[in-house]
Amino acid sequence: MEKKRCMREGGIGEFDLAEAMVRRELRKGASSWRLAPRVVVAAPRADGSKRGLKDVIVCAGARDLITIPKAMAAALGAGLAVDADQITTVLYIERDWMEFMVIRKSEIRVDWERAGGVDQLVEDVAVQMRTARGPVPDFERLHENLKTHGLVEPAVRAGATHFVAALRERCRHEAERLSTADQRDWRQAPLYLLGPYAEVTGLRELVAELWACEVIVPERSDQAVIRGCRNVLAELDAIMKSLDSVKKPSARQPLLVTKQD
Repeated sequence: MEKKRCMREGGIGEFDLAEAMVRRELRKGASSWRLAPRVVVAAPRADGSKRGLKDVIVCAGARDLITIPKAMAAALGAGLAVDADQITTVLYIERDWMEFMVIRKSEIRVDWERAGGVDQLVEDVAVQMRTARGPVPDFERLHENLKTHGLVEPAVRAGATHFVAALRERCRHEAERLSTADQRDWRQAPLYLLGPYAEVTGLRELVAELWACEVIVPERSDQAVIRGCRNVLAELDAIMKSLDSVKKPSARQPLLVTKQD
């Protein structure tokens, strides 16, 4: 019993749980499939190995796994022209993760990610409030305050300002790896703010102020990743249909045998 419990709590249990969850979702549409489906997964590069993820997805009943960076999926889902000959800059923020990406002609020129999205922001807020008022406040209350009311309280804005300024400096450092032409276009291009926390009240204005650029938050940016994955699947379907529509060799004609005199 002890061995079984340890396996459930370790890596094996995590893979089994993930496989069961994926299998349950795949079975919902099993009646409409002619073949096992392809699955698109948008995930951070550092979020486990691609091989382990593919093993889980395929064992759950999928035919194949297509992986895509999360910020790229969000950009596709938001309808950004990532395939154009222009720079597209994306800052994707979740509660515990973020990614900064510069794209041109569907090629990722700069891609930087780190753990600690809004969690890091809240931690910075806590430091500011602890310095000003004493004990560290409750993180959950700060999360709710940030999500509901945005950057309204002075301590919340102070922590967010520190967070966004540090983030801008790191992203600027990453962008120095771009070519001279790409750097020029990057400075002139707007920044697209995406992710579940992109619509926090005051965040867009704060980023625009500290980054000194136009910041755009597309509508329903919190659902952009899902829409992006759906677009990728639609493209795959279109490619497969185009292959099917290629004219196949006609059926073999019966041989005509002429009687020799």
